[in-house]
Amino acid sequence: MKKILKWLFILIMILVTVIVAGTLIIPMFVDVQSYKPQIEQKISEVTGRPVTLEGKLNLSLFPWVALSFSDLSVGNPGGYSDNSFIKIKSFEARIKAMPLLSKEVQVKKFILDGPEFYLERKSDGQANWMGIGQSDKKKPTAPAAGKDHKQAEPATVSSLPIKSLVVGEFAITNGRVIFKDQLTKTNKEISGLNLRLTNISLDNPIGIDFDAHVDAQPIALQGEIGPIGKQPDKGTLHFDLTMQALNQLKIRAQGSIKDLIGNKKFDVGLDVASFSPRQIMAALDQEFPVKTADSKVLEKISLKLKLAGIPTEINISDGLLTLDDSNLDFLLTVKEISQPNINFEINLDSINLDRYLPPVIVKEHDAVVDSPKETTINGEDVKRKGIDYSPLRRLVVNGTVKANQLIAKGVKIENIKMGVSGKDGLFDLDPFELALYEGTLTTIASLNVQGERPKVTIELMTKNIKVGPLLRDSIKKDVLEGKVNTNVSLQLDGDTPEMLKRTLNGKGDLLFSDGAIVGVDIAGMARNIQTSFSDIGKTSIKPKTDFAELKVPFTLTNGVFNTNGTSLSSPLLRLAMTGNANLARETLNFRVKPKFVGTLKGQGDTEERSGVMVPILVEGTFKSPEFSPDIKGMALELAPKKEDIIKALINPDGEAGKMNPTKDLGTSVKEQGKSILKGFGFGN
Repeated sequence: MKKILKWLFILIMILVTVIVAGTLIIPMFVDVQSYKPQIEQKISEVTGRPVTLEGKLNLSLFPWVALSFSDLSVGNPGGYSDNSFIKIKSFEARIKAMPLLSKEVQVKKFILDGPEFYLERKSDGQANWMGIGQSDKKKPTAPAAGKDHKQAEPATVSSLPIKSLVVGEFAITNGRVIFKDQLTKTNKEISGLNLRLTNISLDNPIGIDFDAHVDAQPIALQGEIGPIGKQPDKGTLHFDLTMQALNQLKIRAQGSIKDLIGNKKFDVGLDVASFSPRQIMAALDQEFPVKTADSKVLEKISLKLKLAGIPTEINISDGLLTLDDSNLDFLLTVKEISQPNINFEINLDSINLDRYLPPVIVKEHDAVVDSPKETTINGEDVKRKGIDYSPLRRLVVNGTVKANQLIAKGVKIENIKMGVSGKDGLFDLDPFELALYEGTLTTIASLNVQGERPKVTIELMTKNIKVGPLLRDSIKKDVLEGKVNTNVSLQLDGDTPEMLKRTLNGKGDLLFSDGAIVGVDIAGMARNIQTSFSDIGKTSIKPKTDFAELKVPFTLTNGVFNTNGTSLSSPLLRLAMTGNANLARETLNFRVKPKFVGTLKGQGDTEERSGVMVPILVEGTFKSPEFSPDIKGMALELAPKKEDIIKALINPDGEAGKMNPTKDLGTSVKEQGKSILKGFGFGN
């Protein structure tokens, strides 16, 4: 037994000596340069591209397995502007040989200098990186018909095939990437690309230091990642990375990923430092893509949040977004990404949305716009592109939104509270509450997208909202004063503005109190036709019609607003209005009937007024309303009735008169007509 062990030991020593001697002596006597054509051919077969190795090739096997070469070029297929796909100025790698036998990888250096990548896409969509690794000799074959082919299951990694890894120097220097896109007529260049990895091992975090220039603008990434561990699928990968770009943007991501092969559970903190989008676009020499009314907005944005979960379930917490002077904190949970189940909570301190809207373009002359053409809703004659509402039908949502102060279209809104919930294509907005010009607005709304077109129902209530400042801020017009209380129910069907107008149905009551209609003196118009209608807008004092109460009950039927009981009351004036407004055509058709109930003294007016009260017609369009006296209607109302004529012909005792029927009746009508004309201001 001792002799056998002795000879076995001698045999092993001989083999080791031969191997060592071979690794030392063979490279000295073998001309590696003579194998360059074979190496080029093998690389060409693997890549499917022409390969040339113009520089010197060096190879050693002991004590380091070392390989170095220079001036490697991988060519492009025909039809591209550059002959080269990849160029490498030089490459050097040194790996210790003996530790490899015990699965220990010890790399002294891995240095790639001057790599250049030329990426190009032609106008037909073909790109030079397509088909890499395929040669004409190897083409994919279709599976045989009639045979079942099981899909390969994803491989799992229980542990790495090595015991340890140590890398002394790892660097990619002076890299360059050129991208030419003939399809979109754009060119991009990454230059000065450098990557250095430090402290590379399985047991310690790996340092990362990357920098480059993208179209001459700097970008960098620094930080640590790891340790990787011997069993990456079971361990936790930690990272702390900071990216900087354009001397403006700085983003830090810090956290961990667990179970890389399985659930990929992550827990990440994201911090985007304050930056200016406008300055970023200026650094890129690009025009800012958004036109805003205030050119000073979008100058400061920052974001902080915590992101946790797995790829199919995401939880965002401690979110804080700063947009200029506004701060918004939020949290969000998304489950089942394919069929989202979303829960959220948003809180905003204040924002002026008008600053972010496009600037208002004032036109010298408004173009004449024809009334919208008739379309049929129920008859399905409305031509439109269908909207796919199936994503909304799959959505489950539940959340709240709160805002302390908001300005939109000049309207100042405070204490906004909104709750949103829904699933299976049915969504509710309940509650939706806000404070508005010393009053409140409460809305309950629902949206149904289970059918082809969405259906909306709205219940709206307001209490004691000051109408004057609301209208002045929103439409920049002083047309009405007072407080308003409303109770409105609406139903809409459709997904375009025209469809919504034409399918608008509902009813409601508007009650204005202690106010005035500004810009029109209804009492004056009714008192004197000749002066009031011709002198509208010619006086220095803005006319108004004061009222104690203005009631507007209404119905809406397929986009037509109808009111038969609108009334205005004041100590001196009563007013009734009937008629309709077509919301789709934007036309008006109202008749206003005023009536004095006493003298016109009071409410700051000391002038005696008298005259016939003339009904007023309000016609025209929303944009250009027209006011005119309803003389015909008034004449019909004032004309003597048949019964009055008979009474005039018969005395109180029922006998034929002491008056001449023809003469006296004519005189009576004539005098009454004169009285009417005098009331119109047409003289004596």
